[in-house]
Amino acid sequence: MEKTFDEIKKYVLDNLDILMYYDRDKLLREGAYDDGKEEGKKKKSLEIAKKMLEEKMDLKIISKVTGLSKEKIKKLAVN
Repeated sequence: MEKTFDEIKKYVLDNLDILMYYDRDKLLREGAYDDGKEEGKKKKSLEIAKKMLEEKMDLKIISKVTGLSKEKIKKLAVN
């Protein structure tokens, strides 16, 4: 059973990497990473974190993906 869980976890994390790549690519195309677009980057990170919270993802993973602190993510979860 543990092996199956590990395989599922690897599959989910591999697909999460793919999603992160496409989200980053989309942000790059939209110019959110330009020097003058720091606010757009922060806003997108918050949106992604909210979606991940809705999917009941672990705070550690959300923090790693978005770059937000666990405290900031916890505040989003309350709102």
